[in-house]
Amino acid sequence: MMSLLLLSAAFMTGPTGPRDGRELLAQMRQRVHTYSTLTFRQTTQRPNVPDQTWFESCKLPALLRIDVAPVDSQRAIIFRNDSVYNIRGGRLMRGGPYVHSLLILLGDVFVQPADTSIARLTRQGYDLSKIHEGSYDNRKVWVVGADAGDTTTSQFWVDQERLLMVRMIEKNPQDSSVFDSKILQRTQINGIWVEQSMVFYRNGQEIQREIYNDIQVNTPLDAAIFEPASYTRPRWIP
Repeated sequence: MMSLLLLSAAFMTGPTGPRDGRELLAQMRQRVHTYSTLTFRQTTQRPNVPDQTWFESCKLPALLRIDVAPVDSQRAIIFRNDSVYNIRGGRLMRGGPYVHSLLILLGDVFVQPADTSIARLTRQGYDLSKIHEGSYDNRKVWVVGADAGDTTTSQFWVDQERLLMVRMIEKNPQDSSVFDSKILQRTQINGIWVEQSMVFYRNGQEIQREIYNDIQVNTPLDAAIFEPASYTRPRWIP
């Protein structure tokens, strides 16, 4: 009789939430279906400067390229395997280490082993042992990396139902500046949730807003466009 009562209680209360950020990242890896490649045209808005057009090509995991209009200028930025490379006039100008936390949380977590995501985010200063419930845009979220009420420590917010990241706060250990990235809107393309707009803040001041158009998922991309040593223009860009 006791075992039946316990089983009934467990059924009524339903599954428990993740015990920490590690379990949450594992759940995201197991349950979320995402794209292998993504392309879109981005309108980049910054205070007191004219809007820019960026063409972005992404291949998961860990590959992202930005071509800045006019494309004939051959100006591009390539994020590749926790490094960044700047190209001007078709020539590689400089490169160095850079961990793109947004790329990890918006894409890589769904295709790479959970242990890899855990290791990369831990190196970025996220305390994955901390997790609590919160809300974002009237939806329940899990907040990983900080205590309730703390909005300056590195942390990320994940929608409890969709298991998609909706907000990321990252503190720069060098100067203690705080960057806050928020998803404003998502849409579904072929059953896959994709971001449509985002906003970014530095120390509470808006520094950039992005609007995404002409979004395509799972379009074949030439591997050469992610090689920084030689310039190859992505074929999909008009």
